[in-house]
Amino acid sequence: MGAHIWMFCIALATEVLVVFKYSKGEFPKPFPPKVIAFWVGVASLITTYATWQFWIRPCIVSAALNSVKKRQGPITSKEVAADDEREQPLLLKRSL
Repeated sequence: MGAHIWMFCIALATEVLVVFKYSKGEFPKPFPPKVIAFWVGVASLITTYATWQFWIRPCIVSAALNSVKKRQGPITSKEVAADDEREQPLLLKRSL
C-alpha cells in the first residue's frame, strides 16, 4: 500500500477512537431495526460488488486468458508481424 492509504487508515482509526470516547450517551435510544437493516444491506452490497469486481472477476478473466494461451501454443514471429500489419489483437485473431 502507498503512503496515502496508510495515512488514511491512521486518520480513520483516530476518528473512530474519538467517536467512541466522546459519544457516550449521545444517542440514548437504540436505532430502529429498519435503519439497521438498511445499512447492513448497503454494506453487504458494497462488499459483494468490491469482491466481485476486484477479486473474483479478475481471477476468472486471468484463468480464461491462460486457458486460451495454453490451447493456442506459443506465438510465432510470423503471427506477430501479421498482427502488426492488421492492427488486430492477436488473441482475438487467433481464436477466430
